[in-house]
Amino acid sequence: MKLYAWLLILSAIGPLAASFDARIAYVKKWPRVFAATLLPALLFIPWDIRFTRLQYWGFEARHLSGIQFIGLPLEEVLFFVIIPFATIFIYEVIKWLIPTPPISHTRARYLCALIAIVLLVIALLHPSKHYTHFAFLFASLALICQAIGISYIQTPLFFVAYLCHLIPFLIVNGALTGAFSQQAVVWYNPTQNLNLRIATIPIEDFFYSLALLWLNLLVYEAVFCIFHRKRSLTHS
Repeated sequence: MKLYAWLLILSAIGPLAASFDARIAYVKKWPRVFAATLLPALLFIPWDIRFTRLQYWGFEARHLSGIQFIGLPLEEVLFFVIIPFATIFIYEVIKWLIPTPPISHTRARYLCALIAIVLLVIALLHPSKHYTHFAFLFASLALICQAIGISYIQTPLFFVAYLCHLIPFLIVNGALTGAFSQQAVVWYNPTQNLNLRIATIPIEDFFYSLALLWLNLLVYEAVFCIFHRKRSLTHS
């Protein structure tokens, strides 16, 4: 089995095994997780296909199974299923462990607005560096939505979830970008990003991940709110 597949298995095995813990009951939330995975994938997979074709990034064949699906390595497509499954699990654990947000909603929204402005400025300053431009732009739009309240996600919990998800993110993305081996699974075209890295990880990946996490959680919480509202109307 190749490296990329091993990383996906290791990302999934913990949340999968803990899904049956009655304290979180993640297994009962799998239908919501499916929706929260599928809908964002409809945006992120075409983005991935486009940038791969333009060679803004690409994949080292020796770390892949060799199976292609819709123009991408199969492992890359599965990334948009397995990683959201794991990150939403982190979010649920945080909701259980931290019932009271560590900062107020008002302060969290101000922080969102401040970060969003910085990211938007960087995106607008680099229109020709397409990975930088779109990763920062989408992350900025996500934070703007949080700042103005167009979201089903509690803003303080989103920040905590994002910070906690950085722990496995640094391990998995570090492995994908070559932190633990001589050759990366994923390579990047330096003309399309800022060529700034934390360890081996391009800075853009942190905001790409933020945008993906936000969209996953937005759909996840929206499905719950819509279903809960319909059930309340049925019983009223």
